[in-house]
Parts: sequence; structure tokens; C-alpha cells
Amino acid sequence: MTSNVVAPGAILTDEGRPKLTQMAQTNDWGATPEEIELNATQAMAPNDVDRFGRPEEIATAVAYLASSRAD
Repeated sequence: MTSNVVAPGAILTDEGRPKLTQMAQTNDWGATPEEIELNATQAMAPNDVDRFGRPEEIATAVAYLASSRAD
């Protein structure tokens, strides 16, 4: 029997972008989407790639782990 867990951390969604942009103004995280994401990531969820995860990355991992290939 195989058991898998997905714990993705901070994920940037289309729905979350406006809130992140609003927070950027308050926290002086920059003006461009790239600057905002980098600075927000460092402030809220530091990680090795200096960015938030993407929903499609998590979906791909879950699809693989749910498949027979992950047995």
C-alpha cells in the first residue's frame, strides 16, 4: 500500500493576485508583478525559488500521485 501527501505551501492564484497587489502598496513591495511576487514571497513565505507556487504545479503533482504510476 502507498500513501502520499501534498503540502504545497503558498500558492498564487488569479483570485489572490488583486489582494497581493493591494498588500504590495502597503508594504512597498514594488510595482511590477515580478517585484511584488519576489518581495511578498521573501516577506511571507521564503523558499528556495523565491516565488509562490502555481495551481497547475500542484495539480500535476496530485494527478501523478493519484495515478497508477505512483504505486
